[in-house]
Amino acid sequence: MCYGRAALLPPQVDAWLPRVVLALVVVVFAQNQWVQVQSELDRVAFEEERGLLASPGLVDADSELLTIAAVRYFRKHGLLSTMGLQHYDGFWSDTPVAHPSGDPIYTHYLPGPEYALLGLVGLAGDSRNALIRLRLVPSALVLLSVLVLGFVARTHAFCGWRWAPPLVCGLLLVVPGTWYWSLSLYGHSYSTACTLLGLALGFAAAHSEGQSGQHRRLLLAGVALGFVSNYMLLEACFVVCAAPLVAFLLASRRAPVGFGLQVAVAVGIGLTLAFALHLVQVALVFESFSMAVEDQFQTALRRMAEKRPPHRPELLLRLSEAAGQMFVVEALPMLGAGLVAVWAFSQERWRRQRGVAAVALATIAAYVYPMLFKHHAVLHMYRVPRLFVLLYATFILILVAMLCGWSQRDQPSPQPEGT
Repeated sequence: MCYGRAALLPPQVDAWLPRVVLALVVVVFAQNQWVQVQSELDRVAFEEERGLLASPGLVDADSELLTIAAVRYFRKHGLLSTMGLQHYDGFWSDTPVAHPSGDPIYTHYLPGPEYALLGLVGLAGDSRNALIRLRLVPSALVLLSVLVLGFVARTHAFCGWRWAPPLVCGLLLVVPGTWYWSLSLYGHSYSTACTLLGLALGFAAAHSEGQSGQHRRLLLAGVALGFVSNYMLLEACFVVCAAPLVAFLLASRRAPVGFGLQVAVAVGIGLTLAFALHLVQVALVFESFSMAVEDQFQTALRRMAEKRPPHRPELLLRLSEAAGQMFVVEALPMLGAGLVAVWAFSQERWRRQRGVAAVALATIAAYVYPMLFKHHAVLHMYRVPRLFVLLYATFILILVAMLCGWSQRDQPSPQPEGT
């Protein structure tokens, strides 16, 4: 995907202007997030003055309020009281296996968001205002992951093109699927960060040929990334697992795909280890491993059920439309435009083949969870389309590659490619 270094502007301007634009992108994003937080603080103050029930929930508010309730239970009773699982006071899930004590202990999602928030409220407290301000922490993590991806892509996908970071970061941060959901106290913000870091990991892997020590570190990083991602939000498992391979296919070096697959498998191992630990927690709560397995298996079957419309063919289209509300462009048009772009603007055959595979893989990865766990997806249509963040990021990387290639159209020859 690399076309060489562009030099359309005078060298002095080309050296500093991209940095200024990137700084403006960061400032605008940070200002927007601060405004969102201040608006929430004003809302809570307004409601409290009038004796109304002020709620700190904002992004997927129901999930956030449950997370806050679980954190307060942990602070009062300790993690070991529920073996580290969430105690959602007042919320009873449709579970195939009831807890013997009758307590509302939630066993169907991993408790990573609660652990993260528990650490944050230990520093800042759990007042309404503190909880609202704490949104800036996951938002900062998403911003950091976007910056990491921008700079890694500059090196490993755009051959050092200075405009790559501001373009990639700006286009990623401007859409609601990134900036709004990064304010989540639940797992959505952390899941977005993990997906983008998975892309960065894939780019780095494509340029680590012949470095065995670097290979080991990248594989370990993949395991860690998968573990953290699954503990934060189970829904993103397929997207996070596919992200390194998508980036590997889009990288400038024509490295053997085998190591890209290894990194993706390493992420999958991390995902599996996280779920295995969760299964152990459930078994400890039930005091029965067989009950824990039954609970998880039967829950999965319930989420796969065909209980209500839309049915799967229509759901595929509904998800595409909903993705447009988060990422401006609907999912299926993104797929089509991405395929046309890589086929029309890639000069080498291997670039076209890998680009097509990357776009197709990013699309399939986003659809797997909602199409497989259809009933669960229908109940959570307001948030499931966020999984298309991988496809959107892939689309952006291809778009920036086109701009990089366009800026090089008058250059005598590009830099030599890796083998």
